[in-house]
Amino acid sequence: MKFLLQTTLLLGLFATRILAQSPIVQNCPNLDKEYGDYGDNNAQLWNNNLFFDPSVSTKDLGETVIEDQLVVRHYCAAPNPEVSFVLHLDLDFDDTLETVVKSTDVFPAGTILFNNANNAPGTSVEFDSRAVAANAKYRFAVQTQTLSDSTFSARMVWVTETGTVQNVQLPYGKHRLEWLVNDGCGNATTCQYNLTVKDFKKPIMVCLNGLVVNMSPLGLQLWATDFLQYAEDNYTPTQQLVFAIRRIGEPDGMGNVTGFPMNADGTPQNQFSFDCEDIGVHFFELWGRDKSGNADYCQSYVIVQDNANVCVPQSIIEGIVTFCGGTAGVKDVLVGIGISGNGVPSGSQEVLTNEDGVFGIALPLAANLSLTPVKDINPLNGVNTFDNVLISRHILGLQSLDSPYKFIAGDINKSGTITTFDIVESRKLILGLYTQFPSNTSWRFVDAAQIFTNSGNPFAEVIREDIQINNVDTMPAPIAFVGIKVGDVDCGANPQNLTGVASDRSVMTFPDQLLAPGEEVVLTFPGGNTFSSWQMTLQLNGLELLEFINLSDLTPSNFAYFPGSDLNKLTFATEASGQQFQLRLKANIGGMLSSMLSITNDITPSFSYDDDGNASPITLEFASNTTEIPVFSASLKPNPWTTQANLQFTTEQSGTGIFTVSNALGQVVYSTKETYSAGPHTIALGRQQIPVAGTYWCRLALNGQVQVVKMVVH
Repeated sequence: MKFLLQTTLLLGLFATRILAQSPIVQNCPNLDKEYGDYGDNNAQLWNNNLFFDPSVSTKDLGETVIEDQLVVRHYCAAPNPEVSFVLHLDLDFDDTLETVVKSTDVFPAGTILFNNANNAPGTSVEFDSRAVAANAKYRFAVQTQTLSDSTFSARMVWVTETGTVQNVQLPYGKHRLEWLVNDGCGNATTCQYNLTVKDFKKPIMVCLNGLVVNMSPLGLQLWATDFLQYAEDNYTPTQQLVFAIRRIGEPDGMGNVTGFPMNADGTPQNQFSFDCEDIGVHFFELWGRDKSGNADYCQSYVIVQDNANVCVPQSIIEGIVTFCGGTAGVKDVLVGIGISGNGVPSGSQEVLTNEDGVFGIALPLAANLSLTPVKDINPLNGVNTFDNVLISRHILGLQSLDSPYKFIAGDINKSGTITTFDIVESRKLILGLYTQFPSNTSWRFVDAAQIFTNSGNPFAEVIREDIQINNVDTMPAPIAFVGIKVGDVDCGANPQNLTGVASDRSVMTFPDQLLAPGEEVVLTFPGGNTFSSWQMTLQLNGLELLEFINLSDLTPSNFAYFPGSDLNKLTFATEASGQQFQLRLKANIGGMLSSMLSITNDITPSFSYDDDGNASPITLEFASNTTEIPVFSASLKPNPWTTQANLQFTTEQSGTGIFTVSNALGQVVYSTKETYSAGPHTIALGRQQIPVAGTYWCRLALNGQVQVVKMVVH
């Protein structure tokens, strides 16, 4: 009997030790896990204005399927072990896990709370923007499967109210996953590891089927893109792909005969030069690389010919085009060269200046030449409202233009004088009403050797815009032109065709607010600030311009409106400080003002200028408007509905509420005004109030607070 009692006690102690043992995750990773994406980007998943991938400047993050499965062994006889996860996400690529998703959270289907880490309230955003019913939207959940009496598996999944279960798709970035297992007997264990999601898919490269080119007098230069038929990538936009070429079998600048070709300085090897020794056939690999470093190539060839017989001794002439009387060279000037005289066959050639403004060309001996530079691209380069300020000061005698080249730049309509008509022409270009100057080219070029006897009026003499040379063999000095950017009287253009970036910003601030379809708002520009001369392009997304209200001495010539759903932009330019105006706008769709109004550079570059011409880019900022933040709860069930639905809400204090239902055109189809006591309430809707099927917006205004709910009626 004593032995039996001791045995029973020992068995009880052994059972107690087993019950006290925590469950074990048998396949918890020891290392971080990496997932590579080989598929195309789905614009309906992980696409929101709060997300941002700086590598490709997009809010539409790439994503791939995650097939993580935990296998857990437990030692408890409880029938229902519990497992949950916490997913930490970095959705703006700043190496901060700002967003937390828990399998135990209950969010509206298809949404998460962005930036809710560290108990922050976060912002509700859609990660599933598919055009499906709400009950078909994805939610994060855990799916378990019993493997034996003591083991089960768990995986992170997406589920829908309709019963669909599938693997989650996580966006590109560095994330962390934490699992918590509770065996039902008070024992728990965790498993956590980092997840990195990357783009592994290589770009698709398609080459042209060979090139045939002729040698030029200064040799021949071919670029990687000369061989490209087309390229595309699953995530990186085509214009952001990087291209490079190598001769097949030859090492690149780094000494490598395989892989993406690089120069010795680490830049892409994207061009090759040929001379007369390279007449014949050459085979190339054309490589493309995306922002994630994935690269692939196609093959092509080039046949270099010498049909013009330039590979014989000839005279070489050189020239330079400098900008605005300085030393900077003007790039991509097309210099036309007419050839004649002295027994030389007549003809013509053209050559482009390089980054330093230098050009050169081989010509027959003893030729007579006529050289005429031309450049008529990007007329807005360097032209802004501050140039108009300087032209106005010159006309008024307050500050004269200080060089003959600036006089020529200010004569925009090419009348031989500088008048207010030149300001009008410039402003039309800035506003986007002109795409080029009607009476002038974008650039003019003057013989650098010309000395203007009257520097205060260069139009009093003939402006030499070409150079004549008799007998190239006796040419005394290098050829030089001065490039003048028409409309740019402060010499602020970029002769390399690039766009400068200003460091400081001019900020317009407006209160943010929630707009229902058909709701109007009046905004005062420039947003409470006082600018000097300024110009901008305003993008209206889902907003309709109803009225312009002048608060200063502006005229219609200061504005240009480009309506239409694909454009819908307003441009503005003024040369005077303190100018203000108001816009009365109507929302054609529901949403926050901050998502419907933005500053762009699409037509008119958006800048303000101080009295010295220093530029600052104009940006918009939206301050939270607490009167438009819905702080009382409201929900519509069911939604969509066919016969009846109820809007349920709760208010903490009594008050008079106005409830309206608007259709997609912003027209109010139903309205009611009631006094509500503190507590829960229901507003019933049926086909008597909403007889026509469609999409509607329900708006409840109560105690200075607003809630808007989208409603679908079948």
